Amino acid sequence: MFDQQVSKRILRRLTEVRTMVLGRYPFFGGLLMRLRLGLAECETAFTDMERIVFDPAFVDRLDDEEIMFVMLHEVMHCALDHCYRAKNFQHLVFNVACDIVVNSNIMEVMGVAEFEIDGGKVMHLAPDGTKGVEHTAEDVYFMLMNQYKNCDSDIKIDVFHLPDVPGGKADTHEPWRTMPTDPMMQKEWKARII
Repeated sequence: MFDQQVSKRILRRLTEVRTMVLGRYPFFGGLLMRLRLGLAECETAFTDMERIVFDPAFVDRLDDEEIMFVMLHEVMHCALDHCYRAKNFQHLVFNVACDIVVNSNIMEVMGVAEFEIDGGKVMHLAPDGTKGVEHTAEDVYFMLMNQYKNCDSDIKIDVFHLPDVPGGKADTHEPWRTMPTDPMMQKEWKARII
C-alpha cells in the first residue's frame, strides 16, 4: 500500500482542494462533501458514488486546479448517474461519451474554453463539433457509434480511434463494470441534487 506519511500528505491536500471547491462552487462542493476520499493504485481517479478514490502518484502530478477539475468530474458522474447508465452500452465508447459531457459541463461552470489535466487537453466536444454540455451521454455515445459504423467488422470497438489525448485523462470507469445497481444510492443522489 502507501507509506503513512504519503497517505496523510495526499489526503490533506485533497481535503484542502475539496474545501476550495466548496467555496468556489457551493452546489458541487455540497455534493462533493457527501463523497469520502480514498487512495488506491488506479492510475488516475474513480468514483463508485460513495467515494472518490485517487492514485497518489496522479495527485502529485496535478496542480490544485487540476485536482479541483477531477473532483468536479467525479461529482458530475454521480449527479448524472453515469455509473449505472453505462451498463447497457459498449463500455469504452460510453466512457468517452460520459467524459465529453462531464468535462464540457465543468468547463461551462468554470468559464473556460479549454482545460488540461496531466499535460493533455480534456475531451469536451461531441463528434459533430458541438459542446458536450448540449447533449446527454447517450446522444454523444450514438454519435460516436455512428462515426464508426462503417469500420471493418473485424476491428473490435475497443480499438476504434476514439479521442486519444496524451494526458488529459481525469479518471477510470473500470469499477463501473462490476458495480451492482443500487436503487437506494440512485435515490439518495437525486435527493442530494434536489
